Amino acid sequence: MGFRVLVVGGTGQVGSGLVRALLAASSCTEVVMVNRRTIALAADARLRQVIIDTSAANFASEIAEVARTCSAQGEPLYAASCIGIGKGSQRWSEEDIKKLEIGLVGAFARGCLAAGVERFGLLSAAGSSAKIHGSRWRLGYASKAAGASG
Repeated sequence: MGFRVLVVGGTGQVGSGLVRALLAASSCTEVVMVNRRTIALAADARLRQVIIDTSAANFASEIAEVARTCSAQGEPLYAASCIGIGKGSQRWSEEDIKKLEIGLVGAFARGCLAAGVERFGLLSAAGSSAKIHGSRWRLGYASKAAGASG
């Protein structure tokens, strides 16, 4: 049996590496990227995007709805957040960083948890070096979504 993955932050350095790795895995039947705006996608029928206003107050509930739709397909659904601080946000205030890392990532995790997603990966390039740019990314399924027990 295959699996599906819901990814937020799939256009950044870490996220795009994750999406490529998932598409290289034959057992991954679908990658659903949650994006703020439409982007050109790789020519792979297993890859699709859902456009959602990530700053909206109802972001978590919209994520929950997308996750429920994906889960209805019958295969396990996992989620990965690759949201983080990149080149464009290095000069942000501490408040803006909290809005991103706690607000957006937290809302994504809460939406996934509300939809029953049991496996949630939080991937980050924090502390990494640009010298490992070509390394392969793998999705770890070790943590339960947003503090779920188990």
